Amino acid sequence: MSNFSNPAKRVLSCVEKAAKATEKESAAEVWADILGLDKKTSKVDPHEVTAKLGLLRDQVDLVQSSMSNTNFSSGPVSYTHLTLPTIYSV
Repeated sequence: MSNFSNPAKRVLSCVEKAAKATEKESAAEVWADILGLDKKTSKVDPHEVTAKLGLLRDQVDLVQSSMSNTNFSSGPVSYTHLTLPTIYSV
């Protein structure tokens, strides 16, 4: 079983799954599948998908907060200039 105690790993897993989506399904169906929700219900009423995406965004914010407290990406290419824009593009 994968260890998902790392918020960056959780976000990465979702993004990798989303990247494999095809145009045959709606965004709501794709995210419902990724987030373990009912795809049929999500297509008609995407509110649960929206709520879960809000939780995923919380994970992105947690990654950002955790990264800002480290020396990762320090030096000429700083966290603010390299890592932060990438995190917010998710």
